[in-house]
Amino acid sequence: MKISHVEASFSDERSIYFAGQTVSGVLKFRVSEEFAVSGIVLKCKGKSHVKWEEDNIVDDDKYIHYDELYMKDKICLLGSEDSKDYKEDLHVGEHTHNFSFKLREDLPTSFESKHAYVRYCVVLKFYRTGWKKDYEFKQPFTVLSVIDLNSIPDALKPVNSTDTDTIGCCCCEEGPVRSEFKIGRSGYVPGESIVINAEIDNRTSKEMNETRVELWMKLKLKADSERKIKKTKLAELKHGPTRPGGQDIWSQERLQIPPCPPTMLEFCTIIELTYYLHFVGDIGFLGVLHEVPILIGSVPLKNIYSMPDNWGFMPAPSLSALPPLSTPAVVDPADISFSPITTQPGALPSAPPPSYEESLEFTGTIVTEKVEGNKKEKDFKPTYIYYNFGPNSFTM
Repeated sequence: MKISHVEASFSDERSIYFAGQTVSGVLKFRVSEEFAVSGIVLKCKGKSHVKWEEDNIVDDDKYIHYDELYMKDKICLLGSEDSKDYKEDLHVGEHTHNFSFKLREDLPTSFESKHAYVRYCVVLKFYRTGWKKDYEFKQPFTVLSVIDLNSIPDALKPVNSTDTDTIGCCCCEEGPVRSEFKIGRSGYVPGESIVINAEIDNRTSKEMNETRVELWMKLKLKADSERKIKKTKLAELKHGPTRPGGQDIWSQERLQIPPCPPTMLEFCTIIELTYYLHFVGDIGFLGVLHEVPILIGSVPLKNIYSMPDNWGFMPAPSLSALPPLSTPAVVDPADISFSPITTQPGALPSAPPPSYEESLEFTGTIVTEKVEGNKKEKDFKPTYIYYNFGPNSFTM
């Protein structure tokens, strides 16, 4: 291969940027053998993509896919992508170029999964002369859109769900099974624990195998008139069996939210990302199920945690000179960081400062090199805002 090394070093060493910021850095590539090009172009690309397979449609599987483009800015380092008549030899050695791309303010948060992604990359392409195949190198980075729970009225709304069920059917029906599921509010941030209060009264002759509280992410994928729902379980708590005539009580039990993207309902028209809690009583194939929607944001609720009016500096990325963002539920990233303060008697507890954690659940595979008919791939995990509350911290 005529290019032995390509590297894009971002100004933020963790490659994390907020919508509205400028992505900048230094591009370096090393030429090991002289060759001719008609152009070298560096692009900053952002797009979302959905794909899935539909079964049993006219006896053949139907593959659905759709893209939505957010940005495709470019810098021509040499020639252009269209200059077929231009030709220049690249000399052996290391080549260095600075780059800078301004991100739009209304970009969705980075996301990766099997059936969908929102992905941002810098792409370096060498346009070769004649019939030779072009060289392409790609490096991903994370874009975060900040969702302030304080701008969403429903985030403070408590949830109390009750139900009465029977099991079996017709002459075999028995019960009832009475259940109640409660959480103190609907809005949380990654790292917080959701405090669970629940009860099941099993008035049947059958043992309930177990009860569970599960955190689910639901993706609604859209491609023209096609729709698909995909679900992923992110966290779970379990209780053991409940005997016939017995009760199962959940009192102030905590389900911690792992690193994950915020609820995504804006800026992306082909992916809708929401979260739900399931409270499940497993008693045969007919059991108890409560499904409760929750919101996951980026900024904790000020009614729950004490945060200084003049918040401090976020550890990373650099947050200087950002323009105001356009929607009420999204805030200027410069405002979301703060230093912890000491809780005074009778005061609200302090929220920890925001940090950054890679998601364990959401990984995508990206083709990072296309050279002379060969491809190289690597896994990419977006990094999300995370608050290290700890498993036993105060919450409500």
